Amino acid sequence: LSLIMLEKKTLIARTRSGKFRNLICGDPLIFQSGKLSQSCKVAAAIPYESFENLFRHENFRKAFPKAGSLEEVQKHLSANSCDQTKTEKCGVVAIHLKLPSK
Repeated sequence: LSLIMLEKKTLIARTRSGKFRNLICGDPLIFQSGKLSQSCKVAAAIPYESFENLFRHENFRKAFPKAGSLEEVQKHLSANSCDQTKTEKCGVVAIHLKLPSK
């Protein structure tokens, strides 16, 4: 959450299902961690077939600002992966975030 609040993390990659299935530009999102929360808007929601394909086209540092390489991101995704069958069926979405103007 802190990286989103500092605008260092401006991209969220998620399986394209549930509330992430039909996002459109301008949709509100709220991120919470404990007592902290940050509201954002969807600046863009771009569907991809897989996380691998997503990170071929999107700058991985926007989603993983502390990652040193794409390989590090892929290891993280493998270790923390959601349901692979669901990802293959639904695809994934790159969600570009826009914080409210200060």
